[in-house]
Amino acid sequence: MYFDGINSQIFLHENCGFDDNTIKQLVKASGIQLYRLEDWHQKYKPSMTPMILVDYNDPTFEPIDFENPSFPGQNINMVITQAPLHLRTTDLLKYGRLRGIFYKQQVIDEIATGLQTLSQGNSWLSRSVTDQLLSYYQSVLIRYAPPHTINLTRREMEVLEALRIGKSNYGLAEQLFISEHTIKSHLYKIFRKINVKNREEAVVWAHHFLP
Repeated sequence: MYFDGINSQIFLHENCGFDDNTIKQLVKASGIQLYRLEDWHQKYKPSMTPMILVDYNDPTFEPIDFENPSFPGQNINMVITQAPLHLRTTDLLKYGRLRGIFYKQQVIDEIATGLQTLSQGNSWLSRSVTDQLLSYYQSVLIRYAPPHTINLTRREMEVLEALRIGKSNYGLAEQLFISEHTIKSHLYKIFRKINVKNREEAVVWAHHFLP
């Protein structure tokens, strides 16, 4: 699946799911340079789409808090590794701009082919995952009320816009200079007004209806 028309640059989260020996094998097999995330400021090329490989099983990683350090507010494309064969839709949605999935026990050659595909500006998602996400987005959008019937205040619009670009509650509060408690109150009211159940659905709504 082609997504942005330019090549991608791949960075490795500290918990990328591959040990040093495996990374060396992948670089050799794919011919793709893989950069450590801590080297971002020295290696990042603005002309390329950044992607981060992260272990699906990392309990400390919060994808919604991850943004492009060179362009604050802009989400980064995510690729998960060591994933189980069957993933819940909610698990997929939390990664935001998910571009690729590598599963447990995949062999080096298969992963290397995936890295080559990702580096060329294409997604590496199975047909089943693509269908799963498409079905979800369609079902959510069908449930939404037309935007002209939604009466959001100016502050609620600001909160929703910040939420759309991936801000956590802490990030929302910091950006808007209000408390996290107030943010939670705004989100509760927003969810009721636009008829969604959670942050993920609110983000989909915002991408569809906000300018």
